[in-house]
Amino acid sequence: MRKRSVEKKPVIIFFIGLFFLLIVLLQILFIDPEIVGGIFIPNAYLTFFIPLFLAFFFIIGAVLQNRRRTLLISLSLVIFLYLRLFGFGTALNFILLAGIVASIEYYFTSHYKKTVV
Repeated sequence: MRKRSVEKKPVIIFFIGLFFLLIVLLQILFIDPEIVGGIFIPNAYLTFFIPLFLAFFFIIGAVLQNRRRTLLISLSLVIFLYLRLFGFGTALNFILLAGIVASIEYYFTSHYKKTVV
């Protein structure tokens, strides 16, 4: 039997990301921030940050074609924007977050190379 290869379709993934970005844009333009801020958890803005995370995830995923890096980058972007929401989003926090993401990526890359060889 032949193995079926799973083809990644970056164009479809990119359009899914654009759909979630459209949802975020419509929330910014037409919905009051105080309404969005306290739907599930007070002052958490989950109804804004979840579609934003999904938009980042699908758009970056279409470009990188690597799920681990896509997850790390999109999660770090959303965490930084969440820090900016509460006034802690400084350049130092951005550098620290980028360093954490780079070290996690280095760990998984070096760990994968050691187990394969």
